[in-house]
Amino acid sequence: MATNKEHRKLLKRDLKLVRDSLKNFRVEMQVQIRGVQEKLVEIMNFLVGMKASMEQSSFHTSKKGSMFKESKYNSQMGKIDFPRFSCDDSIKCLNKWLNHTISTHNRYY
Repeated sequence: MATNKEHRKLLKRDLKLVRDSLKNFRVEMQVQIRGVQEKLVEIMNFLVGMKASMEQSSFHTSKKGSMFKESKYNSQMGKIDFPRFSCDDSIKCLNKWLNHTISTHNRYY
């Protein structure tokens, strides 16, 4: 059996190990939290930029009184349907599309 002095030494050694591992854990957690904070700042900056660009595109440039009129058409969400032509040559496809567009709408774009 160990004496009280030996038990105390073992407890002090174990306590030091626990303190060291707790210190290492805290340091690792702080590094991970900083990484998460940096990513969140990047995401927030990206979202703020997207919001600003969407707000710019959603207003007409013409004024009515002192207020801007909000557009009902979002240019980023617009869908353009092109007729599909299957050809091997891209120039032929472009010419077919142009001819189709001109004949359908009777005008040049």
